[in-house]
Amino acid sequence: MALWCNPGSGDNKKLAAGGSPTVPEADLYRSVQSVLPREDDNQKPSDFSKGMLRWTLHKKVQKNPVNSLSLVWVLLKELEKAERLDCRKTIIPLLHMLMYAILQTAYIPDQLYKRVYDLCKKLLTFPHPYCTVGLSYTRQIKTERFIPGLMYQRMVTTEQRLKNVHYPFQERVFVLAEPDIFHGSLLQVVSNDVEASTSSSGGLLNVMCGVVQHSIQAALGEQQCHGPRLAQALKDMGHNIETYFQDVLATLEQSVEEGCKGEGAALRTRLLQLYSDIVADTGSGLSSSGALCDCPLPNPEMSFHLWTEDFDIWHELGQWFRSSSGSDQFCLSQEQEDIELGESPSDQISCNATRFSILSIDSGIVRDIDPSPPSNLDSASLEQCKGEQDPARLSRHGGIKMKPTVSDGMMLMQDTLEDYASVRGAVASGGTGGWRETTRQRRAGSGTMQIPSTKPQRQFTARIVAMGDDRVLGRLAKAYYAFR
Repeated sequence: MALWCNPGSGDNKKLAAGGSPTVPEADLYRSVQSVLPREDDNQKPSDFSKGMLRWTLHKKVQKNPVNSLSLVWVLLKELEKAERLDCRKTIIPLLHMLMYAILQTAYIPDQLYKRVYDLCKKLLTFPHPYCTVGLSYTRQIKTERFIPGLMYQRMVTTEQRLKNVHYPFQERVFVLAEPDIFHGSLLQVVSNDVEASTSSSGGLLNVMCGVVQHSIQAALGEQQCHGPRLAQALKDMGHNIETYFQDVLATLEQSVEEGCKGEGAALRTRLLQLYSDIVADTGSGLSSSGALCDCPLPNPEMSFHLWTEDFDIWHELGQWFRSSSGSDQFCLSQEQEDIELGESPSDQISCNATRFSILSIDSGIVRDIDPSPPSNLDSASLEQCKGEQDPARLSRHGGIKMKPTVSDGMMLMQDTLEDYASVRGAVASGGTGGWRETTRQRRAGSGTMQIPSTKPQRQFTARIVAMGDDRVLGRLAKAYYAFR
């Protein structure tokens, strides 16, 4: 067993004061080794035991922030060893565990961020999929290093549907259970467990307190923040916490827009001022240092469904979208009309049906329609139709009124100049030329116009968790193909 020598381990003991007992790093190391994939896993089915070990490891680091920091050090050393020995089977599982541990750690020193960032950059030389995962985590760690607490804040606001206009994204987890596997008492137990885990966050006020607490602690650390005093001050605020919650969100997102200028100095200064205001408003004495409090991630919003033949995923997604759009927790533009998702794609298109592309030549203007009358209409009906319609007016089918943006105007000007240059080139080469006679292939996507919007539209992400055997994977692939 290697001896782990972590900088600041003496300070970590101070973090655990008054909290849950710390877990020795040797125990964390054994727990990590027990859940990693091994060469003989194909011969020994141990998914159940590994699931229990993962749950045990999660509980070990949930109650104390120093355990999360110790786990980060253990996972980092294991990743460095796996990269050095080219043990690729454990790289991606260790990376996922490392990012989850970083997400929940109250405070991470800058030197630890740098080591994780350097390790992720080394994975860029690996083949796919290691380079893809390494690139994604390299970007996240670089941002998190200069804007601590950003990943935690975005994940919580996205999963808990917290009101904000700075990061307009929403997520929800749909758990689909195979009826042949989950039935009877097992179905009831799993359904109750999912509902209980969703309702265990403690309300929106507790979630907001957790975001404010974690953001301030992650930026200031134990040298400038007293965790228990801050937690008590946030708890005593009640509904007034929403003002500071919005301030924290705006501060972090503004730092994202400004980039890495000043290496987070302005962010820490602003959060230090917010910390002083929060503690002063509640009458608590200001303390410059102290232990840090744990801010566990609340469970995301989940719904449990039995995936029978009558269950329609498209219908459930439509209900969730409409309920989220109409909720008072969201800020949608008043000009936005209700978006209809339509019927389920599985009802409209068969997976085995052949699809054809049809070119429409109808401009939508009634005057441009072919004037030749249908053969089944007599002269009296035609005279009646002409009398009812005013030929001086133009009527159109229902459409969208769009106002071109500056970029659209520049794009059209560039097209005009290219058309003019092509005409001059044709005349100079001896051709008959003519503006109308020249044809040109339009660049892909150049004719599309973006509808300008004063407010960012919310992005909805549905995460589907399918529980069952191999048959449920086939059903999931078939449903995904129909939606595509």
